[in-house]
Amino acid sequence: MVQRAMPKDEMPGEEPPSQGDRRAPVMAPSPGPAVGHAAQLVYQPQNAPSVLRRVAWPSPEALVVLWALAAATLYPPWGRYERFALAGSVAAFACYLAGVRGDSLWQRTGPDPTARLTRLLLAAAALLALLGAVEPRFLYVQKFRTSWVCQGAQAWAGLALAGAFVGQLRGWRWNSRLAAGACLALGLATFLVPVFSPVPFIDSWTLQHEAADFMLGGRNPYTQHYTQIYPPERYGYNSHFGYLPLVGLWNLPWRMLAGDVRFGYAFADLASAALLYRLASRAGDHGENRLLGLALAAAWLANPMRSLVVENCWSEPLLFLCASAAVWGAASGRPRAWLAQGLMLASKQTNVFLGPLLLAGPRPVRQVALAGAVAAVTVLPWWAADPLAFVGSTVLAFGPMLPRPDAFSLWAVGYNEFGVLLPGAFTWLPVAAAGALALYWARQRRPDRTLAACALTVWALCMFARQSFANYHYFAHALLLLVLAVRTAQLAADPAHS
Repeated sequence: MVQRAMPKDEMPGEEPPSQGDRRAPVMAPSPGPAVGHAAQLVYQPQNAPSVLRRVAWPSPEALVVLWALAAATLYPPWGRYERFALAGSVAAFACYLAGVRGDSLWQRTGPDPTARLTRLLLAAAALLALLGAVEPRFLYVQKFRTSWVCQGAQAWAGLALAGAFVGQLRGWRWNSRLAAGACLALGLATFLVPVFSPVPFIDSWTLQHEAADFMLGGRNPYTQHYTQIYPPERYGYNSHFGYLPLVGLWNLPWRMLAGDVRFGYAFADLASAALLYRLASRAGDHGENRLLGLALAAAWLANPMRSLVVENCWSEPLLFLCASAAVWGAASGRPRAWLAQGLMLASKQTNVFLGPLLLAGPRPVRQVALAGAVAAVTVLPWWAADPLAFVGSTVLAFGPMLPRPDAFSLWAVGYNEFGVLLPGAFTWLPVAAAGALALYWARQRRPDRTLAACALTVWALCMFARQSFANYHYFAHALLLLVLAVRTAQLAADPAHS
């Protein structure tokens, strides 16, 4: 059903435009299938204070730049403590928190929002892909020829994305093919990482493979003893399977069929890219919308830290796949979106900070009940088998962990630069404030704003935690792309008021 869009100066809770920006009322098309409830709810009147409307709500163009800056800051120090890199990450976080816009600047980059976003994403993806090709982030390479193939694929993808960028400027027709080829090259290159780095020296790889073997043997992974590759006094804990059961269940088929669970994480990255594309481009049938979706998928796959995450067998690719599926299912009005939402909650302990998303859509009580039931089905059998072992591995074991001076966080700044051991309130107060903002927008039935505040919550946890490294920030930055995908879908449905 086609409804009349209110002029921007009549929109409740929005800032009035300048005199030169006034335009006649336009007819907004009804949201397409990829936007669904999220786009319908975004136009409901609300009386939020103007300060809250700016928090964690930069312009889409600014969001692209902030994501690229945040992703690039992890690159020089490999996601560990380094003052100048951390300063760049703090600047990106502060700008996201403040909701910077810079509309007058972005108007010079393209004639309309779709063109501007496409160009910015293609440029950022090309630069990041070429950066990863020139100086990759691999730690445990044993087959160098295979790693060169991976770097060559990244270099080709970077050049293809640069060609798509130039083609978009000049109006060429084959830009989408170049972007799609770059996405395919970047995605398939990740499958080479377990080949040229077969045995990384890190406990996450050892634990997940041993846990998969225990599960295949019919044993409870939470009651077993694991190989202690680090001295216990180094990090203050003994090796244990601290992941939630969904990670172990996801790893099982990849361990059986491919021998290495990291192939599953490479597949998860490709699947997440496909969901980003669907979410960002399906609302429109025009070529520009498809190119914008491909540019967003390429930006996700071009992150040069992605190969490091897969090599070290960190579970963040699975976490982002679950989050992307949950948001896509809800935004497209899928009747069983609660299934993906439940898996999202069951993929990691800290994903509880994404819980407000369940309250932002229609029938929140039903969504919480069904998603909670899915999460319970994946967790409760393992808890019931041995409650003490399960709680000890997934919760209590993290308590005695020592603070890490090499953490990529503001806590490490206080310790390394001033010798101050900051209390736990330093971490949890910012997280609680961002979480309260997410709950506020969920109560206002604003899924888009709720997702943006959830991303702020996870990023705040990374910025202020005692232990925070490349994989934690990698997931927080990925959520920024998910926010951008939702806003891009709104842009395709109604360019005037997204």
